[in-house]
Amino acid sequence: MKHTYKFSILFLAIVIFFASCGPKVYHGKTAFENTIVRGHEILAILPFKISADNKPSIDEINTESFDLSNKSLGYTTQKIAYISFLDQFGKKKYNVEFQDIDQTNALLRKNHIQYEDLESRDKSELCTLLGVDAIVWGDIHSSKPLIDESETTQNNSRKPIQNKVDSSIRIYSQRDGQPIWSYNYNVPVVAGNNVQSLIRGMMQNISLQFPYKKE
Repeated sequence: MKHTYKFSILFLAIVIFFASCGPKVYHGKTAFENTIVRGHEILAILPFKISADNKPSIDEINTESFDLSNKSLGYTTQKIAYISFLDQFGKKKYNVEFQDIDQTNALLRKNHIQYEDLESRDKSELCTLLGVDAIVWGDIHSSKPLIDESETTQNNSRKPIQNKVDSSIRIYSQRDGQPIWSYNYNVPVVAGNNVQSLIRGMMQNISLQFPYKKE
């Protein structure tokens, strides 16, 4: 009986742990599907915000500039998210279109909006400048610096890196610039720091929760 009780406590603890690691989906205060989603036709995807607690050491990652590297990774994650959304749209799973990211980035440059400005800019204003109904913007924060697949070498690909990652994707409507949907996925410990692998895994999970899915 005592062993059964201890096993039950252990099992409950494991369930709670993994539940805390899972995705958290937020919907806006209004009736999302009825008042907002049905009126949207096209979304733009912004470059993601990439950040890390610690800058890389020479022994860990060979990067010339930490900030420039994160900026580059921000555009990389934008591209991967766009390809993932486009793939689902091509399979006729979504009822909303996605603006080509080359057009999105060109319009941002034309309006003198830098990568560093995206977090603080009014999202309703960005929607208007881009000519879309809503924008998708995400961020990935990790305990260790992230790298591009092209930076992976035999040395660091064989050595697992314990890395805590907090990531999220949010949708902002042109109507008021407020987030109307968000998907948060926090992983306490993950072996690796390849940004492509992280965002692909995240997008695979998001495809099941994305609010513009066809019924």
